[in-house]
Amino acid sequence: MKKSSLFLLSLCFASFFGACQEKTPPKATPVKQESADSSQQEQPKKQKGIDEKYRKWMEAQFAAGKACPEADCNPETWMKKIEAGEEACNTGLPDEIPNWMQADINGDGIMDAVANVPLLQCDGGKSQATAVHLLVFLSDGQGDFAILDDPSILRKGASVERIDSLFADGRLQMYYGDFAQEDPLCCPSLEERKQFKYEAGLFKLLK
Repeated sequence: MKKSSLFLLSLCFASFFGACQEKTPPKATPVKQESADSSQQEQPKKQKGIDEKYRKWMEAQFAAGKACPEADCNPETWMKKIEAGEEACNTGLPDEIPNWMQADINGDGIMDAVANVPLLQCDGGKSQATAVHLLVFLSDGQGDFAILDDPSILRKGASVERIDSLFADGRLQMYYGDFAQEDPLCCPSLEERKQFKYEAGLFKLLK
């Protein structure tokens, strides 16, 4: 057999065995995946100093004679001042910090805060048992808070009025309650809730 024939025969065998061997699949190109947080919006930043700002607000109320500290708000002290012909404090503020509800109300990316501040009745009566002072702290963007002190837009003259909820999108929900004839003092049965949104420097009622 000639050398050329042997060479062709060897090529045929090599091609046959090569076709029978299992081919290695090509490596897949890795796909870059976005992190789970990449599509989420940045959360509002929490701002420190809310409690300190509240303490300063309390001190301003005391200095202006609008309220007195809890230690001075009791029937005994109230009666002594009345008997002495002095001006008695009728409304007190509790010593403890209120329960803050926080969300970005004014849309500046920083947490704001709202609270229902209970009012104490110094003469020992019950007429202010459900009364609260509405307090709204709005971030001023400079590391401090502007205070909306009991905004009148949130009031409607109900027997019980308080901030019911503060939603993550900044909506504020008010609770209004009135008493039917047989209702106990704790629990008004005539209830209504309304929502407000802070826009252009004002709370606006949502329809």
